[in-house]
Formats: sequence, structure tokens, C-alpha cells
Amino acid sequence: QLMWVLDEHQPVGILVVDRNGARFFRYWMGEIVEQKEDRFEIDLSQWRRRELVTGRGVDRDSFEQRVGAQYARFFKDTAERCRTWREREQLSSVFVAGPTEAAEAVWEALPEGCRAQGALVRGLPARVTGPELLRRIEPEIETWKRARELEEVEAILAVGEGNRASLGIDTTLTRIQHGEARRLVVARGLRGEVRVCRQCGWVDRSVEDACPRCGGARDTESLRTAFPQLAHARNIPVEVVAGQAAERLHAV
Repeated sequence: QLMWVLDEHQPVGILVVDRNGARFFRYWMGEIVEQKEDRFEIDLSQWRRRELVTGRGVDRDSFEQRVGAQYARFFKDTAERCRTWREREQLSSVFVAGPTEAAEAVWEALPEGCRAQGALVRGLPARVTGPELLRRIEPEIETWKRARELEEVEAILAVGEGNRASLGIDTTLTRIQHGEARRLVVARGLRGEVRVCRQCGWVDRSVEDACPRCGGARDTESLRTAFPQLAHARNIPVEVVAGQAAERLHAV
């Protein structure tokens, strides 16, 4: 059961950014925790205060350009921090949130790979509280996750049964045990049983008491037990899908 929980609920990163700094949150299993060591703010003490710029025209434009350049550098640095943070924390996805201008600037500076595994959430207050952030971001995470799962399942089904994909329980079990699987996508609520050989460990759904490979005695286990054990023993990533994606998988 713990394996299913870990596979279905991957940690998500949430970056909240505005013109004063950036805050990094880790979201997992309905809880959000700010990672204080990753938080940082801009030091404005060395910036020339706008109200002290008494000139007009060129002086004012020059000041605005310097301020704009400072913020552009800050947003670019924030995006790089976000990239390294995601890799270090092994986050499944990252959501960038905050006031529209700041959030969009950081989002555009992120590598394409990060943007493909996350989403932009515009219009959050600059100093959003943890509870308010959780209330706003949870529906965004759920919607994004369900949509991405459906896209991935549709892509697999479009390939069809063959060299590149395996559809259905029996062929999938065989390919996992032959070392031919690199990723496993499973519908939430999987049901059924398998037979497991006590001697060689071979797993299938045939009803024979003796193992078809070595003749050893076999025990009965649930699919929910066998699938994650087989996958994790071979370091195969498992993604548990729900909603429309699960319905599409159940059909095959």
C-alpha cells in the first residue's frame, strides 16, 4: 500500500515570486511546507531611490532602465534557482505563481523541460499566505495532473500493442519480467490476482498450481501487491493515473 501511495502522490514544487523575492514550497499529500533555506529576497538598499531622481527625460529613462535590468537579472536568477531546486528535491513538477508580471518573467526564463512538467499560475497576491496558496494551487495541480495523465495515456493507446507499448495486464507482466519495460502506467483502483512462484518468482495470471517455467509451487497475490513490487525491483518508474486516463486504461 505504501508503494502505491508513493507512486501516486509525487512531491510537487511551488515557486511564489514577486518583485521583492522568491519563496519555495514543497507540496505533498495535501500539505504545503515552505523551505526556508531556499527563500531569498532582493537587497534594495543599494538601489538609487526613485524619489531622489529629480531630473526629467533622459535621467528618468536611465533610472527606469537600470531598475528594469535589475529585475530582469533577478527573474533569470530565480529561474535558475528553481531548476536546480527541482533537480535536488526530485520534484515531479513545478508551479510558478505570483503577480502576473513576475510569474510570467520567471516562467519564460525556465528551461523547456521544466515548463513541460509544470504550469504558470497568474495573479496571486505578492505576499500570499500558506493557507491561501494551498487553497488556490491545489485545484490547479489536480487539473494539470489529470490533463497530463490523459495526454500520456492517449499517446500510449495511439501507439497500440507492439514493440513500443504493451497494453493489458498479461503482456505487461511478461515484458516487465523480461526486462523490456522502462515505464509503467497503471489505473487507480486496479483489481485482480496473480500467481507467484515460490521458487523462481515468476508472476502471471494462469490458474495452474505449478509454475510454467520451473514447475515450482505457487501462491496467490493481488495485482496491487505484485505490480509495484515487480516495478520497483527493476527500477521501473510507476505512474498511477485517475479520472479519464484511468477509464481509458481500464478499457484495455
